[in-house]
Amino acid sequence: MKQIHFSRKCRQLKLLAEQVQKESRNGAHINSPAVRRLLIKMKILWSELRGVFSAIYLKRLLGPVAAIIGIAVSHDVSAQSFAPHVINPFNMEIIAENDIQPAFADFDGDGDPDVIWGSGYGSFQYFENTGTASVPEFASGILNPFGLQSIDDFALPTAVDLDNDGDFDLLVAINYGNYNYYENTGTPADPLFAAPVFNPFGLTIPPDLFSFPTVADMDGDGDFDILAAGYFSAMNYFENIGTPEAPEFASADQSPFNFVATGEFVFPMLGDLDMDGDIDMLAGDSYGNFYYYENTGTSEMTNFAVPVTAPFGLSLVDLPLFGPAVLVDMDDDGDLDILQNDYDGNIIYIENTTIVLSQENVEIADLTIFPNPTADYLNIRTEADIQNVEILDMQGRVIAGFGKERIISLEEFANGTYLVRLMTGAGIVVRKIQVGM
Repeated sequence: MKQIHFSRKCRQLKLLAEQVQKESRNGAHINSPAVRRLLIKMKILWSELRGVFSAIYLKRLLGPVAAIIGIAVSHDVSAQSFAPHVINPFNMEIIAENDIQPAFADFDGDGDPDVIWGSGYGSFQYFENTGTASVPEFASGILNPFGLQSIDDFALPTAVDLDNDGDFDLLVAINYGNYNYYENTGTPADPLFAAPVFNPFGLTIPPDLFSFPTVADMDGDGDFDILAAGYFSAMNYFENIGTPEAPEFASADQSPFNFVATGEFVFPMLGDLDMDGDIDMLAGDSYGNFYYYENTGTSEMTNFAVPVTAPFGLSLVDLPLFGPAVLVDMDDDGDLDILQNDYDGNIIYIENTTIVLSQENVEIADLTIFPNPTADYLNIRTEADIQNVEILDMQGRVIAGFGKERIISLEEFANGTYLVRLMTGAGIVVRKIQVGM
């Protein structure tokens, strides 16, 4: 009965949208009494349905009218919910001075996220997750593991498979906005990093850039781009105009995606926070504030809305924070948590307490995704209308897209935990899979 009740409300929402379009074709202005009454009814229905159906599905019902009531379908600051911060969780103790950025990845291929911290003095520190994906616990730190060596600079690492060979490389921001690239010449379970390559893949750095980078597929073409914040909230976008196997980065776009600066240093974090199929941005600053930039465009054409301060219940963290934060699923519950550090070397953890399955996913009774775990392929079996299939890492980054394919090859994927995201006619479905037997 409940599902029938909500289905009726969906039909009502669609009919109201059609009436607004009809009034518009007949010359009615958006502020006319008739249209305003219709829009009020639509916003009430939207509020009732937003926790049951995905944003993509509801926007599809609204059609062109979605843009008219944009205030009701965007800036969704209740899409996630975060707990108060915790200091120094998971038995992780920084031993290098001035560690400032963590890079999370499953470096040893055992299915849970490990971390490499980069420091302000150019060293690297590795913490192996000796717990589980849902209850992490980290071994004592190891300085400069896997062939890494300290550099005469600060080091801000990001773990990403830039050459698409199935293991995690390191892209490390250093002084004056430059980069070192450390190719992983080992294996997904036994990494070994080659000597650094300075400003690889054609990267051309604008003058006076101090870079806080993050990596994601910002234009939906299947490869990784770079989004880097600099002094006073400057934002630089390096589009990957090469291929997933042979990246090449265009010159910096210094005003990308209609980005609106906040006037402070910001440390960008990228992920699909509202689960509508595109990449949003959550940014923190050195004063403990957070800003949410919803992507109101598409996965192929990013457009950031005006930032919302203190979104998702994220209140001011009364600590001297420093360095980029990361979004990573630390407790294996399907949502993105926040990890950052402060000036004194403490690790700051902010858990995402969102109940993902009830708020962000639709249920499809006949859906079967198998085998899981898997070593080479994945079958998707359902009568539902699948419009797109994506594989995401545990930081919410889209790794690969498969269109409407229902048999997916995973032979080139490193062992580890991933998310399968299905875009269907009824909404979004997210399932967790394990690659590696």
